[in-house]
Amino acid sequence: MNKIIKSIAFLVVGLNLTLAMADLPTHGFEFNLISDELDELRAEWLAKGGIGYSWEVEGQFVTQLLNQYQEACPTCEITEFYQDRLYLKEPLWEVKFESGLTIQVSIDPGTVELGVGGFTRAEWIQHGHEVQKYVFDLPRSIGFKFSRFGKYDNTAHHNIGVRSAFNDDGRSFARYIIREWQTPELGSGLLGIDSYNAPSLQLLTQNQQRSAVPLLHYFNKSPKPTPEDIAMSIEHYIYTQTPSHEDKDAFHYQLLGLKYITGRHVEPKYVDAPFERRANRHPESMEEVLLQIELQDLQIDYVKRLEKEPLSLTLVPILTGSETLASVFYCYLADAGAQHLYEHFKPILRNDVAAATPFRFLSKRVLWSQLDQPQILEFTKRALTSPFLRATLKERLMEPGAAKNPVAQKILQQWIALAEIKEGEPLFKTVKDITLQRQWRSDEKAKKFRQSFFNNHLQNFCDHVLGAFTF
Repeated sequence: MNKIIKSIAFLVVGLNLTLAMADLPTHGFEFNLISDELDELRAEWLAKGGIGYSWEVEGQFVTQLLNQYQEACPTCEITEFYQDRLYLKEPLWEVKFESGLTIQVSIDPGTVELGVGGFTRAEWIQHGHEVQKYVFDLPRSIGFKFSRFGKYDNTAHHNIGVRSAFNDDGRSFARYIIREWQTPELGSGLLGIDSYNAPSLQLLTQNQQRSAVPLLHYFNKSPKPTPEDIAMSIEHYIYTQTPSHEDKDAFHYQLLGLKYITGRHVEPKYVDAPFERRANRHPESMEEVLLQIELQDLQIDYVKRLEKEPLSLTLVPILTGSETLASVFYCYLADAGAQHLYEHFKPILRNDVAAATPFRFLSKRVLWSQLDQPQILEFTKRALTSPFLRATLKERLMEPGAAKNPVAQKILQQWIALAEIKEGEPLFKTVKDITLQRQWRSDEKAKKFRQSFFNNHLQNFCDHVLGAFTF
Protein backbone atom coordinates (compact mmCIF):
# COMPACT_ATOMS: atom_id res chain seq x y z
CA MET A 1 0.00 0.00 0.00
CA ASN A 2 3.05 2.28 -0.10
CA LYS A 3 1.92 3.75 -3.43
CA ILE A 4 -1.46 4.97 -2.27
CA ILE A 5 -1.80 8.65 -3.11
CA LYS A 6 -4.51 10.37 -1.10
CA SER A 7 -6.60 13.09 -2.74
CA ILE A 8 -10.18 14.34 -2.81
CA ALA A 9 -12.53 14.12 -5.80
CA PHE A 10 -16.17 13.52 -6.51
CA LEU A 11 -16.52 10.58 -8.88
CA VAL A 12 -19.22 8.39 -10.36
CA VAL A 13 -18.69 4.85 -9.05
CA GLY A 14 -17.42 2.31 -11.53
CA LEU A 15 -17.54 4.46 -14.65
CA ASN A 16 -15.31 6.45 -16.92
CA LEU A 17 -18.00 8.46 -18.66
CA THR A 18 -16.02 10.08 -21.45
CA LEU A 19 -17.65 9.68 -24.83
CA ALA A 20 -16.17 7.00 -27.04
CA MET A 21 -16.58 6.72 -30.79
CA ALA A 22 -19.99 7.73 -32.12
CA ASP A 23 -22.58 4.96 -32.53
CA LEU A 24 -20.50 2.53 -30.47
CA PRO A 25 -22.16 2.12 -27.06
CA THR A 26 -19.90 2.34 -24.03
CA HIS A 27 -20.38 -0.20 -21.27
CA GLY A 28 -19.37 -0.16 -17.61
CA PHE A 29 -19.86 -2.80 -14.92
CA GLU A 30 -20.08 -2.67 -11.14
CA PHE A 31 -18.71 -6.09 -10.17
CA ASN A 32 -19.61 -7.21 -6.63
CA LEU A 33 -17.27 -9.51 -4.73
CA ILE A 34 -18.91 -11.58 -2.01
CA SER A 35 -17.63 -14.33 0.29
CA ASP A 36 -18.92 -16.69 2.96
CA GLU A 37 -16.62 -15.09 5.54
CA LEU A 38 -17.90 -11.63 4.69
CA ASP A 39 -21.51 -12.87 4.94
CA GLU A 40 -20.82 -14.30 8.42
CA LEU A 41 -19.12 -11.17 9.75
CA ARG A 42 -21.82 -8.97 8.32
CA ALA A 43 -24.57 -11.09 9.91
CA GLU A 44 -22.85 -10.72 13.30
CA TRP A 45 -22.53 -6.97 12.82
CA LEU A 46 -26.21 -6.56 11.84
CA ALA A 47 -27.24 -8.68 14.86
CA LYS A 48 -25.53 -6.07 17.03
CA GLY A 49 -27.66 -3.31 15.52
CA GLY A 50 -25.45 -2.30 12.60
CA ILE A 51 -26.98 -0.50 9.62
CA GLY A 52 -25.72 -0.31 6.03
CA TYR A 53 -22.06 -1.30 5.93
CA SER A 54 -19.11 -1.03 8.26
CA TRP A 55 -15.44 -0.32 7.66
CA GLU A 56 -14.69 -2.96 10.31
CA VAL A 57 -16.52 -5.55 8.17
CA GLU A 58 -16.46 -4.74 4.44
CA GLY A 59 -13.46 -2.41 4.86
CA GLN A 60 -11.04 -5.13 5.94
CA PHE A 61 -11.75 -7.04 2.74
CA VAL A 62 -10.96 -3.92 0.70
CA THR A 63 -7.58 -3.66 2.43
CA GLN A 64 -6.88 -7.33 1.71
CA LEU A 65 -7.76 -6.92 -1.97
CA LEU A 66 -5.71 -3.73 -2.43
CA ASN A 67 -2.68 -5.43 -0.87
CA GLN A 68 -3.08 -8.29 -3.34
CA TYR A 69 -3.33 -5.86 -6.25
CA GLN A 70 -0.13 -4.10 -5.16
CA GLU A 71 1.70 -7.40 -4.82
CA ALA A 72 0.49 -8.77 -8.16
CA CYS A 73 1.07 -5.49 -10.00
CA PRO A 74 3.99 -3.51 -8.48
CA THR A 75 3.80 -0.91 -11.27
CA CYS A 76 0.13 -0.15 -10.59
CA GLU A 77 -0.73 3.13 -8.91
CA ILE A 78 -3.40 3.01 -6.19
CA THR A 79 -5.09 6.33 -5.42
CA GLU A 80 -7.62 7.02 -2.66
CA PHE A 81 -10.52 9.41 -3.34
CA TYR A 82 -13.81 10.34 -1.77
CA GLN A 83 -17.06 10.11 -3.71
CA ASP A 84 -20.39 11.82 -3.26
CA ARG A 85 -22.90 8.99 -3.12
CA LEU A 86 -26.53 9.05 -2.02
CA TYR A 87 -26.06 11.98 0.36
CA LEU A 88 -22.77 10.65 1.81
CA LYS A 89 -19.05 11.04 1.14
CA GLU A 90 -17.48 7.62 0.91
CA PRO A 91 -13.95 6.34 0.21
CA LEU A 92 -13.05 4.95 -3.17
CA TRP A 93 -9.75 3.67 -4.61
CA GLU A 94 -8.51 3.67 -8.18
CA VAL A 95 -6.10 0.98 -9.31
CA LYS A 96 -4.42 2.24 -12.50
CA PHE A 97 -2.60 -0.13 -14.84
CA GLU A 98 0.03 0.86 -17.37
CA SER A 99 -2.24 -0.39 -20.17
CA GLY A 100 -4.78 2.33 -19.37
CA LEU A 101 -7.20 0.07 -17.50
CA THR A 102 -8.58 1.48 -14.24
CA ILE A 103 -10.42 -0.51 -11.57
CA GLN A 104 -12.36 1.52 -9.01
CA VAL A 105 -12.71 -0.21 -5.65
CA SER A 106 -15.41 0.73 -3.14
CA ILE A 107 -17.66 -0.89 -0.55
CA ASP A 108 -21.37 -1.61 -0.51
CA PRO A 109 -23.37 -3.50 2.10
CA GLY A 110 -22.08 -7.07 2.01
CA THR A 111 -19.75 -6.58 -0.97
CA VAL A 112 -16.52 -5.13 -2.26
CA GLU A 113 -17.41 -3.37 -5.50
CA LEU A 114 -15.14 -3.12 -8.54
CA GLY A 115 -16.07 -0.56 -11.18
CA VAL A 116 -14.68 -0.97 -14.68
CA GLY A 117 -15.45 1.04 -17.85
CA GLY A 118 -17.08 2.55 -19.73
CA PHE A 119 -15.54 1.00 -22.79
CA THR A 120 -16.82 -0.04 -26.18
CA ARG A 121 -16.91 -3.77 -26.83
CA ALA A 122 -13.64 -3.49 -28.78
CA GLU A 123 -11.99 -1.76 -25.81
CA TRP A 124 -13.27 -4.43 -23.42
CA ILE A 125 -11.64 -7.04 -25.66
CA GLN A 126 -8.42 -5.02 -25.59
CA HIS A 127 -8.41 -5.06 -21.76
CA GLY A 128 -9.86 -8.57 -21.52
CA HIS A 129 -6.77 -10.36 -20.22
CA GLU A 130 -6.25 -7.90 -17.35
CA VAL A 131 -9.96 -7.84 -16.48
CA GLN A 132 -10.02 -11.64 -16.30
CA LYS A 133 -6.93 -11.68 -14.09
CA TYR A 134 -7.69 -8.80 -11.70
CA VAL A 135 -11.50 -8.79 -11.57
CA PHE A 136 -12.13 -12.54 -11.62
CA ASP A 137 -9.04 -14.71 -11.03
CA LEU A 138 -7.21 -12.77 -8.30
CA PRO A 139 -10.32 -12.17 -6.13
CA ARG A 140 -11.22 -15.87 -6.43
CA SER A 141 -7.74 -16.82 -5.25
CA ILE A 142 -8.31 -15.03 -1.92
CA GLY A 143 -11.80 -16.40 -1.25
CA PHE A 144 -14.19 -14.13 -3.12
CA LYS A 145 -17.00 -15.41 -5.34
CA PHE A 146 -19.59 -13.89 -7.65
CA SER A 147 -22.81 -15.93 -7.40
CA ARG A 148 -25.31 -16.30 -4.61
CA PHE A 149 -28.33 -18.28 -5.72
CA GLY A 150 -31.56 -17.87 -3.83
CA LYS A 151 -34.30 -15.27 -3.59
CA TYR A 152 -31.89 -12.60 -4.79
CA ASP A 153 -28.99 -13.60 -7.01
CA ASN A 154 -25.81 -11.52 -6.95
CA THR A 155 -25.94 -8.72 -9.51
CA ALA A 156 -23.44 -6.58 -11.39
CA HIS A 157 -25.03 -3.36 -12.58
CA HIS A 158 -24.46 -3.02 -16.32
CA ASN A 159 -24.13 0.65 -17.26
CA ILE A 160 -24.58 1.77 -20.87
CA GLY A 161 -23.69 5.25 -22.11
CA VAL A 162 -26.92 6.81 -23.33
CA ARG A 163 -25.33 9.20 -25.84
CA SER A 164 -22.91 6.70 -27.34
CA ALA A 165 -25.87 4.30 -27.68
CA PHE A 166 -28.59 6.67 -28.92
CA ASN A 167 -27.00 10.06 -29.69
CA ASP A 168 -29.89 12.59 -29.67
CA ASP A 169 -32.53 9.95 -30.41
CA GLY A 170 -34.79 9.94 -27.36
CA ARG A 171 -37.48 7.83 -29.02
CA SER A 172 -35.07 4.95 -29.63
CA PHE A 173 -34.02 5.18 -25.98
CA ALA A 174 -37.71 5.05 -25.02
CA ARG A 175 -38.20 1.99 -27.25
CA TYR A 176 -35.31 0.29 -25.47
CA ILE A 177 -36.94 1.00 -22.09
CA ILE A 178 -40.35 -0.19 -23.34
CA ARG A 179 -38.73 -3.41 -24.57
CA GLU A 180 -37.38 -4.02 -21.07
CA TRP A 181 -40.81 -3.32 -19.56
CA GLN A 182 -42.51 -5.64 -22.05
CA THR A 183 -40.03 -8.46 -21.38
CA PRO A 184 -40.10 -8.41 -17.55
CA GLU A 185 -38.59 -11.91 -17.34
CA LEU A 186 -35.19 -10.43 -18.27
CA GLY A 187 -34.92 -8.93 -14.79
CA SER A 188 -37.04 -11.56 -13.03
CA GLY A 189 -34.75 -14.55 -13.35
CA LEU A 190 -33.82 -14.87 -17.02
CA LEU A 191 -30.79 -12.54 -17.14
CA GLY A 192 -30.77 -11.70 -13.44
CA ILE A 193 -33.09 -10.95 -10.53
CA ASP A 194 -33.28 -8.30 -7.85
CA SER A 195 -36.89 -7.33 -7.23
CA TYR A 196 -35.84 -5.67 -3.95
CA ASN A 197 -33.51 -3.12 -5.55
CA ALA A 198 -34.62 -3.28 -9.19
CA PRO A 199 -38.35 -4.06 -9.55
CA SER A 200 -39.90 -4.30 -13.01
CA LEU A 201 -42.76 -1.98 -14.00
CA GLN A 202 -45.18 -4.85 -13.30
CA LEU A 203 -44.25 -4.64 -9.59
CA LEU A 204 -44.94 -0.90 -9.30
CA THR A 205 -48.35 0.57 -8.48
CA GLN A 206 -51.15 0.74 -11.04
CA ASN A 207 -50.94 4.53 -10.99
CA GLN A 208 -47.27 4.35 -11.92
CA GLN A 209 -48.03 1.87 -14.70
CA ARG A 210 -50.85 4.03 -16.05
CA SER A 211 -48.59 7.07 -16.06
CA ALA A 212 -46.59 5.54 -18.88
CA VAL A 213 -49.44 5.84 -21.40
CA PRO A 214 -49.86 9.64 -21.61
CA LEU A 215 -46.09 9.98 -21.37
CA LEU A 216 -45.54 7.86 -24.47
CA HIS A 217 -48.35 9.66 -26.32
CA TYR A 218 -46.67 12.96 -25.47
CA PHE A 219 -43.33 11.82 -26.85
CA ASN A 220 -44.98 10.53 -30.01
CA LYS A 221 -46.12 14.10 -30.66
CA SER A 222 -42.93 15.81 -29.51
CA PRO A 223 -40.69 16.95 -32.40
CA LYS A 224 -37.35 15.51 -31.22
CA PRO A 225 -37.25 14.35 -27.60
CA THR A 226 -33.73 13.74 -26.32
CA PRO A 227 -32.62 10.84 -24.10
CA GLU A 228 -32.47 13.35 -21.23
CA ASP A 229 -36.11 14.34 -21.88
CA ILE A 230 -37.15 10.69 -21.69
CA ALA A 231 -35.15 10.02 -18.51
CA MET A 232 -36.38 13.14 -16.68
CA SER A 233 -40.03 12.41 -17.53
CA ILE A 234 -39.84 8.76 -16.44
CA GLU A 235 -38.22 9.74 -13.14
CA HIS A 236 -40.78 12.49 -12.54
CA TYR A 237 -43.97 10.62 -13.53
CA ILE A 238 -43.20 6.89 -13.09
CA TYR A 239 -40.25 6.46 -10.72
CA THR A 240 -42.18 8.03 -7.82
CA GLN A 241 -42.41 4.92 -5.66
CA THR A 242 -40.65 1.60 -5.25
CA PRO A 243 -41.93 -1.42 -3.29
CA SER A 244 -39.05 -1.91 -0.85
CA HIS A 245 -37.54 1.55 -0.22
CA GLU A 246 -38.57 5.03 0.88
CA ASP A 247 -40.15 7.32 -1.71
CA LYS A 248 -37.22 9.75 -1.55
CA ASP A 249 -35.01 6.98 -2.98
CA ALA A 250 -37.56 5.69 -5.49
CA PHE A 251 -35.71 7.18 -8.47
CA HIS A 252 -32.70 5.02 -7.59
CA TYR A 253 -34.27 1.62 -6.87
CA GLN A 254 -35.78 0.77 -10.26
CA LEU A 255 -35.21 -1.82 -12.97
CA LEU A 256 -33.43 0.71 -15.17
CA GLY A 257 -31.55 3.39 -13.26
CA LEU A 258 -31.59 6.87 -14.85
CA LYS A 259 -30.04 8.99 -12.12
CA TYR A 260 -26.75 9.64 -13.92
CA ILE A 261 -28.63 10.96 -16.97
CA THR A 262 -30.94 13.24 -15.00
CA GLY A 263 -28.14 14.60 -12.83
CA ARG A 264 -29.89 13.65 -9.59
CA HIS A 265 -26.89 11.59 -8.54
CA VAL A 266 -23.87 13.66 -9.52
CA GLU A 267 -23.24 17.13 -10.95
CA PRO A 268 -22.23 18.17 -13.49
CA LYS A 269 -23.91 15.93 -16.05
CA TYR A 270 -21.53 13.85 -18.10
CA VAL A 271 -21.45 13.79 -21.89
CA ASP A 272 -22.13 10.06 -22.10
CA ALA A 273 -23.98 9.56 -18.83
CA PRO A 274 -25.05 5.93 -18.38
CA PHE A 275 -28.32 4.23 -17.61
CA GLU A 276 -28.12 1.18 -15.34
CA ARG A 277 -29.40 -2.31 -16.00
CA ARG A 278 -29.72 -3.03 -12.29
CA ALA A 279 -31.13 -6.59 -12.31
CA ASN A 280 -28.17 -7.92 -14.29
CA ARG A 281 -26.81 -11.34 -13.25
CA HIS A 282 -23.20 -11.20 -12.21
CA PRO A 283 -20.88 -12.51 -14.93
CA GLU A 284 -18.46 -15.25 -13.89
CA SER A 285 -15.76 -14.47 -16.46
CA MET A 286 -14.60 -12.02 -19.08
CA GLU A 287 -16.30 -14.21 -21.68
CA GLU A 288 -19.67 -13.62 -20.00
CA VAL A 289 -18.97 -9.88 -19.77
CA LEU A 290 -18.51 -9.77 -23.55
CA LEU A 291 -21.70 -11.79 -24.10
CA GLN A 292 -23.72 -9.36 -21.97
CA ILE A 293 -22.24 -6.42 -23.89
CA GLU A 294 -22.86 -8.06 -27.27
CA LEU A 295 -26.47 -8.84 -26.37
CA GLN A 296 -27.26 -5.25 -25.45
CA ASP A 297 -25.44 -3.82 -28.47
CA LEU A 298 -27.66 -6.07 -30.59
CA GLN A 299 -30.83 -4.86 -28.85
CA ILE A 300 -29.79 -1.20 -29.14
CA ASP A 301 -29.21 -1.64 -32.86
CA TYR A 302 -32.63 -3.28 -33.18
CA VAL A 303 -34.66 -0.53 -31.49
CA LYS A 304 -32.86 2.12 -33.54
CA ARG A 305 -34.16 0.39 -36.69
CA LEU A 306 -37.74 0.95 -35.47
CA GLU A 307 -37.53 4.73 -35.84
CA LYS A 308 -40.79 5.03 -37.81
CA GLU A 309 -42.91 3.07 -35.33
CA PRO A 310 -44.86 5.02 -32.68
CA LEU A 311 -44.18 4.43 -29.02
CA SER A 312 -46.71 2.13 -27.35
CA LEU A 313 -46.76 -0.14 -24.33
CA THR A 314 -48.46 -3.45 -23.66
CA LEU A 315 -47.93 -4.43 -20.04
CA VAL A 316 -47.77 -8.22 -19.88
CA PRO A 317 -47.68 -10.54 -16.84
CA ILE A 318 -44.37 -12.07 -15.78
CA LEU A 319 -44.06 -15.64 -17.10
CA THR A 320 -42.28 -18.46 -15.28
CA GLY A 321 -41.03 -21.96 -16.03
CA SER A 322 -37.71 -22.91 -17.60
CA GLU A 323 -39.07 -23.85 -21.02
CA THR A 324 -41.24 -20.74 -21.16
CA LEU A 325 -38.33 -18.48 -20.19
CA ALA A 326 -36.14 -20.11 -22.83
CA SER A 327 -38.89 -19.31 -25.35
CA VAL A 328 -39.12 -15.70 -24.15
CA PHE A 329 -35.38 -15.32 -24.70
CA TYR A 330 -35.60 -16.96 -28.13
CA CYS A 331 -38.21 -14.37 -29.17
CA TYR A 332 -36.15 -11.58 -27.59
CA LEU A 333 -33.35 -12.52 -29.99
CA ALA A 334 -35.62 -13.33 -32.93
CA ASP A 335 -37.31 -9.92 -32.82
CA ALA A 336 -33.87 -8.47 -33.54
CA GLY A 337 -33.23 -11.06 -36.26
CA ALA A 338 -30.73 -12.96 -34.12
CA GLN A 339 -32.44 -16.25 -33.26
CA HIS A 340 -29.44 -18.02 -34.83
CA LEU A 341 -27.38 -16.73 -31.87
CA TYR A 342 -29.48 -18.49 -29.22
CA GLU A 343 -26.83 -21.13 -28.47
CA HIS A 344 -24.16 -18.44 -28.48
CA PHE A 345 -25.86 -16.53 -25.64
CA LYS A 346 -26.88 -19.55 -23.53
CA PRO A 347 -23.92 -19.17 -21.09
CA ILE A 348 -25.46 -16.00 -19.61
CA LEU A 349 -28.88 -17.57 -18.97
CA ARG A 350 -29.95 -19.01 -15.65
CA ASN A 351 -28.76 -22.63 -15.46
CA ASP A 352 -32.19 -24.26 -15.62
CA VAL A 353 -33.20 -22.03 -18.54
CA ALA A 354 -29.99 -22.79 -20.42
CA ALA A 355 -30.73 -26.50 -19.97
CA ALA A 356 -34.27 -26.11 -21.32
CA THR A 357 -35.34 -26.00 -24.98
CA PRO A 358 -37.54 -23.24 -26.45
CA PHE A 359 -40.96 -24.37 -27.63
CA ARG A 360 -40.43 -26.27 -30.88
CA PHE A 361 -43.09 -24.38 -32.82
CA LEU A 362 -40.86 -21.27 -32.74
CA SER A 363 -38.33 -22.85 -35.09
CA LYS A 364 -40.13 -25.82 -36.66
CA ARG A 365 -43.54 -26.61 -38.02
CA VAL A 366 -45.43 -28.77 -35.52
CA LEU A 367 -48.91 -30.23 -35.34
CA TRP A 368 -51.59 -27.97 -33.90
CA SER A 369 -52.17 -30.58 -31.20
CA GLN A 370 -48.63 -29.98 -29.91
CA LEU A 371 -49.58 -26.38 -29.14
CA ASP A 372 -52.53 -27.43 -27.00
CA GLN A 373 -50.70 -27.12 -23.69
CA PRO A 374 -51.53 -24.54 -20.99
CA GLN A 375 -48.01 -23.08 -20.81
CA ILE A 376 -47.79 -22.75 -24.60
CA LEU A 377 -51.24 -21.20 -24.96
CA GLU A 378 -50.35 -18.70 -22.23
CA PHE A 379 -47.06 -17.96 -23.97
CA THR A 380 -48.79 -17.25 -27.30
CA LYS A 381 -50.24 -14.10 -25.72
CA ARG A 382 -46.76 -12.65 -26.11
CA ALA A 383 -47.68 -12.16 -29.76
CA LEU A 384 -48.96 -8.84 -28.42
CA THR A 385 -45.39 -7.64 -27.82
CA SER A 386 -43.15 -9.87 -29.95
CA PRO A 387 -43.19 -9.18 -33.70
CA PHE A 388 -41.47 -12.50 -34.35
CA LEU A 389 -44.02 -14.52 -32.38
CA ARG A 390 -46.87 -12.58 -33.97
CA ALA A 391 -45.55 -13.30 -37.47
CA THR A 392 -44.92 -16.98 -36.64
CA LEU A 393 -48.45 -17.56 -35.34
CA LYS A 394 -50.06 -15.46 -38.05
CA GLU A 395 -48.37 -17.62 -40.70
CA ARG A 396 -49.76 -20.74 -39.06
CA LEU A 397 -53.23 -19.26 -38.69
CA MET A 398 -53.32 -18.43 -42.39
CA GLU A 399 -52.69 -22.05 -43.38
CA PRO A 400 -55.53 -23.99 -45.05
CA GLY A 401 -57.58 -25.78 -42.42
CA ALA A 402 -56.68 -23.44 -39.57
CA ALA A 403 -60.26 -22.17 -39.53
CA LYS A 404 -61.49 -25.56 -38.38
CA ASN A 405 -58.76 -26.29 -35.86
CA PRO A 406 -59.85 -25.94 -32.21
CA VAL A 407 -56.33 -25.01 -31.03
CA ALA A 408 -56.15 -22.15 -33.54
CA GLN A 409 -59.52 -21.01 -32.29
CA LYS A 410 -58.28 -21.08 -28.68
CA ILE A 411 -55.35 -18.83 -29.60
CA LEU A 412 -57.58 -16.33 -31.39
CA GLN A 413 -60.09 -16.38 -28.54
CA GLN A 414 -57.30 -15.36 -26.19
CA TRP A 415 -56.27 -12.49 -28.42
CA ILE A 416 -59.82 -11.23 -28.82
CA ALA A 417 -60.38 -11.36 -25.07
CA LEU A 418 -57.21 -9.36 -24.44
CA ALA A 419 -57.67 -6.76 -27.18
CA GLU A 420 -58.93 -3.30 -26.45
CA ILE A 421 -61.69 -3.22 -29.08
CA LYS A 422 -61.79 0.16 -30.81
CA GLU A 423 -65.31 1.45 -31.39
CA GLY A 424 -66.28 2.85 -34.77
CA GLU A 425 -64.09 0.58 -36.91
CA PRO A 426 -66.14 -1.98 -38.86
CA LEU A 427 -63.73 -4.86 -38.36
CA PHE A 428 -63.54 -4.33 -34.63
CA LYS A 429 -67.29 -3.92 -34.41
CA THR A 430 -67.61 -7.25 -36.21
CA VAL A 431 -65.19 -8.87 -33.80
CA LYS A 432 -66.97 -7.47 -30.76
CA ASP A 433 -70.61 -7.84 -31.75
CA ILE A 434 -70.52 -10.95 -33.92
CA THR A 435 -67.35 -12.95 -33.32
CA LEU A 436 -67.62 -13.08 -29.55
CA GLN A 437 -71.34 -13.92 -29.69
CA ARG A 438 -71.58 -16.25 -32.68
CA GLN A 439 -68.20 -17.34 -33.96
CA TRP A 440 -67.51 -19.89 -31.25
CA ARG A 441 -70.98 -21.44 -31.08
CA SER A 442 -71.25 -25.02 -32.30
CA ASP A 443 -74.40 -24.82 -34.45
CA GLU A 444 -74.09 -25.29 -38.22
CA LYS A 445 -74.87 -21.68 -39.08
CA ALA A 446 -72.12 -20.49 -36.75
CA LYS A 447 -69.68 -23.01 -38.20
CA LYS A 448 -70.30 -21.70 -41.72
CA PHE A 449 -69.87 -18.14 -40.51
CA ARG A 450 -66.66 -19.05 -38.72
CA GLN A 451 -65.17 -20.65 -41.81
CA SER A 452 -66.17 -17.68 -43.96
CA PHE A 453 -64.78 -15.25 -41.40
CA PHE A 454 -61.45 -17.03 -41.19
CA ASN A 455 -61.10 -17.45 -44.94
CA ASN A 456 -62.08 -13.90 -45.88
CA HIS A 457 -60.99 -11.77 -42.95
CA LEU A 458 -58.17 -13.52 -41.13
CA GLN A 459 -55.43 -11.47 -42.79
CA ASN A 460 -57.08 -8.21 -41.71
CA PHE A 461 -58.02 -9.73 -38.38
CA CYS A 462 -54.40 -10.52 -37.56
CA ASP A 463 -53.09 -7.22 -38.86
CA HIS A 464 -55.59 -5.00 -37.09
CA VAL A 465 -56.48 -6.87 -33.92
CA LEU A 466 -52.90 -7.72 -33.04
CA GLY A 467 -51.91 -4.16 -33.82
CA ALA A 468 -54.55 -2.80 -31.45
CA PHE A 469 -52.99 -4.00 -28.23
CA THR A 470 -51.86 -1.13 -26.07
CA PHE A 471 -51.60 -0.87 -22.30
